[in-house]
Amino acid sequence: MATKEPKPEHRDTTGDIESPKDTASDVVPADSATPEVELAPTKQETPASEDYQDRMTTTRSGAIWTTTIFSLLVLILLIIFIAQNQDTTTLRYFAWEGTVNVGLTVLAAAVAGGIIVALAGAGRIIALKAQKRRQRKAAKR
Repeated sequence: MATKEPKPEHRDTTGDIESPKDTASDVVPADSATPEVELAPTKQETPASEDYQDRMTTTRSGAIWTTTIFSLLVLILLIIFIAQNQDTTTLRYFAWEGTVNVGLTVLAAAVAGGIIVALAGAGRIIALKAQKRRQRKAAKR
């Protein structure tokens, strides 16, 4: 960091007396060891269009696209898992008994879990819509 050198005093040409001319640019801090500090740009210095262009907006179609890509990657990993786990196992559930592939069993469990999550989400959406409908009716009264 560079420090400011004090500027030389201006000479008065009309007489022998030296007098410094104090202007805002000639004022130097008393402590010459004080480092210079650069101020951050203000909002007025940065155009509003740059701020808008830097900001990413999320759209519904973008979220669906991202979810679809993620789901396809998970599906590919699940298919690889099923292909690598062709061993058969015996499943018993109360009186039922049967042999199935381990990979198929995991696939069925994943599908069942997805259905449970979808039902819970659908129930929440229905509850929120009913609440919104009640609020609109109350606002009309």
